[in-house]
Amino acid sequence: MTPDAPNALAREHERAQTLVEVGRLDEAAVLLGRLVAESPDSASLWFELSRCRLEQRDLAAGLSAAQEAVTADPQYAAGYYVLSKALCELRQYPAAVVAAREGVRLAPEAAMSHIMLARALRRFSDGLDDALVAARHAVEAEPDSYLAHFELGMVFAARRDGPEALRAMREAVRIDPHNPGARANLAVLERGERQKNVIEFTGEQMRTLAEDPQNVVLLHNINANLHRLLRRARWISLVCLLLAVLAARVFVTGDDATALPAPLGTRLYALAVVASLVSVCWWLTFRRLPSGAWHSVRRLCRRSRLVRSAPLAAAWCLLGAALLLVVPWTDRTVLQLITHLAWVPTVVAAYVDHSVRKLKDPFTLYATVR
Repeated sequence: MTPDAPNALAREHERAQTLVEVGRLDEAAVLLGRLVAESPDSASLWFELSRCRLEQRDLAAGLSAAQEAVTADPQYAAGYYVLSKALCELRQYPAAVVAAREGVRLAPEAAMSHIMLARALRRFSDGLDDALVAARHAVEAEPDSYLAHFELGMVFAARRDGPEALRAMREAVRIDPHNPGARANLAVLERGERQKNVIEFTGEQMRTLAEDPQNVVLLHNINANLHRLLRRARWISLVCLLLAVLAARVFVTGDDATALPAPLGTRLYALAVVASLVSVCWWLTFRRLPSGAWHSVRRLCRRSRLVRSAPLAAAWCLLGAALLLVVPWTDRTVLQLITHLAWVPTVVAAYVDHSVRKLKDPFTLYATVR
């Protein structure tokens, strides 16, 4: 080995680290693969390769590289951090806890040791108390670490302690205001504590997604919120149908007042109210969302039949309301038939939608940050 070889290796190592940080993972993986082939006993190189593979979602390769890191140097604490992370990603939680505890033993003063232990422990339903202790140790070890506060917030969220989770996540965002994962979780927690309405929440999530387009959790939350906004259209359409029923005198409520057809002026006035109500609700919703929200709604409707059922049911109900008001019906049986054909499918669609959504959480917290 020439005298400059260690310096060259260090420079290449730093270059690989930079490539991982900026997201050029394919280049970093190639460079690190070459470096570990030249220096297979370097635990730090194996650590970087594992981190790179995990970012690429190549979990098997990430786990293998992490195991090589701890084999190359059993006293290298960072190797156990990435080993615990890889095992968590593979849902091998007992082994992840063992690796994280070894990291704590080797570096008890390091916040990352306790962060990884808390991250592994909170995956267990009976490990939340220990996870909380570990997360608090992380904050004590490094009070200015956004990762420590982020993990503390995640543990509180798993314990269903919304106010404390919100407080910890706000601290993480204060320390690193540009971290998309922390900001996304803060919006979810604020929504859970009713500190933001659904439109504000959706707008915040869409703006955060623009900074982190690959964040699948953000995309899931945005889709869940857009679905919620579309579901509101069903209830608005049912209100419009009720107005139409009253104006068109669909049901008998007296003698002279129920003569058919209903006066043209009454029907036109009700039609104007219905059109105004729908227009105002539409405008109030989309004017507060970022540009491109309408295109996101269209894409979501094309992909999901469940989501598509909400605007279709609302449109069907509004069509029934319009038929009641536009046509001067003289047969009350026909009016009642149109009314039932309008509201029954809408209510059935709402019931089916609600039943399906009960099977899964509408909002998800972003589990980890880099």
